[in-house]
Amino acid sequence: MTTRGSLGAGSAALALAMLPLVAGCVSASPTPDVNETAGPAHPRDFAKLLRECQVVEPLELADITGVPDLASTFSGAICRWNSTDGSAMVTLNWFEHGSMRVEKDTAERLGYEVENEKLGGSVVYVERDPNDQSSCGVTARASDQGIIGWWVQGSVADPCQAALDLAALSLNRAF
Repeated sequence: MTTRGSLGAGSAALALAMLPLVAGCVSASPTPDVNETAGPAHPRDFAKLLRECQVVEPLELADITGVPDLASTFSGAICRWNSTDGSAMVTLNWFEHGSMRVEKDTAERLGYEVENEKLGGSVVYVERDPNDQSSCGVTARASDQGIIGWWVQGSVADPCQAALDLAALSLNRAF
């Protein structure tokens, strides 16, 4: 038997030996009762829910991107606005536990060109899709924690400048 085969057998034996321990940990957690209710939610519990999607007013969004007919189409950790004719899309993401390094690595793996720029004294990443000159994104460190990112596609204005302007406006207001 080769060294590689011995290592594989040893790893398999270790995995089998640990199986009861892992299974014990998994089965030790109680299963929640699906009929159990948490009670009614009070509106004040969700007062700031999705506030990041409202950080830039619709008129500002239209002015910065040059697209007058943007409508909100999705809200969550990612906020999205599409033009009514489908020619433009603007996206905002805010990941409270996001990392600039992860965002840069991801953009590079996708084949995007990534450049460092300064925005308000901080370094941001400007990401360009070399196959789509009408789109550009900016990732910035959020002022409290995590990262924010703006992606502009199909903008009448320069998409990179629009993404930079949206990021600057967002960071000055809420993030």
